Amino acid sequence: MTRKSAAKQQKISDPKFVPYVAPKASKEAVIFTPAPSSSSTSTSVPTNLDLEI
Repeated sequence: MTRKSAAKQQKISDPKFVPYVAPKASKEAVIFTPAPSSSSTSTSVPTNLDLEI
């Protein structure tokens, strides 16, 4: 039981994508949301993230 919960905690905090992408995604979303329309936003944000990576 202890090992399983430890593995679960590591899985959540281990991948670099979660802490690295999440702040970037919110930053891009904050920058991009006001400019394009709401339908454009969902397209622009992932595209921009792809370019960032």
